[in-house]
Amino acid sequence: MGYKKYVNDYSKQYVIKPNGKPGLTAVYKGKYFDFAADREAIKRARITFACLSMLAAVLAVIPLLYRSAGARTLYVALLHAASFFPLAHLLLGVYRFCFCKPPLIREYRDKTEGRTIASSAASALMLGATAIAEAVNCWLAGFPLPDVIYFLLLAAACAATAVIFFSRKVLKTEECAGKN
Repeated sequence: MGYKKYVNDYSKQYVIKPNGKPGLTAVYKGKYFDFAADREAIKRARITFACLSMLAAVLAVIPLLYRSAGARTLYVALLHAASFFPLAHLLLGVYRFCFCKPPLIREYRDKTEGRTIASSAASALMLGATAIAEAVNCWLAGFPLPDVIYFLLLAAACAATAVIFFSRKVLKTEECAGKN
């Protein structure tokens, strides 16, 4: 059982525990959901989303591993650090998508569909804003090679998360009859 928003999807059931004492357990009574796309499209999307999200994470970390003026500039470094929050949330959503087994309960549907879509959009925006700030920094610094590489890596990470966002149609779910 998750947050308060999902409390009405569960009912309390009294059971006898293996040690003989009475206990209380939550039983799901809400709606079940399944992906609208066919199984082959879901399989391809799982592989694609996993690869793209990991690529975006790696491309976002690499610029921090070498010396560049952008990593020491406040308006670039703050945006870059802030972009890791939606990126981490995206990784959690893609992980849930890759390892979920349909049919989904409402809580898992929200964590799979909603989290992945919202986090990919936020990641693309934050990484894009960081790339623009780094482009300004490159222009002010005279286009040194480490900063140009920094910009290109951020732009590629932004593109990877944007592809996940624009491929969101495969994440759509529909209500199904029940647990199979």
